[in-house]
Amino acid sequence: MNRYVNGIRKLLAFVALASVIAGCGARPDTGGEMINGAAGGNTPPASSEAEATPAPESAMPSSAAFEGSATPTPSPTAEVKQAAIFAYGTDPDMKSLTKRSVAIGYTSELELLEQAVESLRAADGSEGDWVPLWKGIEILSVKLEDREAVIDVHVPDEARSGASWELMMLDALKDTLFQLQFVESIELLVDGEAAESMMGHMEIERPMTRGIVPN
Repeated sequence: MNRYVNGIRKLLAFVALASVIAGCGARPDTGGEMINGAAGGNTPPASSEAEATPAPESAMPSSAAFEGSATPTPSPTAEVKQAAIFAYGTDPDMKSLTKRSVAIGYTSELELLEQAVESLRAADGSEGDWVPLWKGIEILSVKLEDREAVIDVHVPDEARSGASWELMMLDALKDTLFQLQFVESIELLVDGEAAESMMGHMEIERPMTRGIVPN
């Protein structure tokens, strides 16, 4: 009887040991194979965001690019007008005033005035028998203010002469500039000052006003 009981106990113990061994060898169900530390069955699918990203559009010039490279509208060119005047000088004997015709291209009244003053100096070298009374006189500035021509000059020592020469210079200035209809008076300055005389002989009229312009 005891031998039978002992046999039963041994059998039960063997069955229990076998169950423990079987339980230790079993692998838990994770729902899939482990890949790089994550369950294979639960690995999220690759993001579709990259696949949905639209391909970049072809490079098209933006409105800003056109603004920066737009061709500027050219400013209108001032119309060049033509005028013909007489520039007054003297004869080779320096006895009286003579004149020569001068063609002037200009875009403003001031430009016409400037070139009329310059014509007294015969800068183009075409004087011939016409002697420029203002040759050697330095023109510092020419302005047009309320229909008055303001001429500022410098008289170098080598350009100084006698009373008759100075008188003809002033007459040549008036006869030349008063041909311009927009000039009503002339203010002649010497080195920026309202000097009494250019060369110390003849008094300068202030202002010089329009008289009868010779033909």
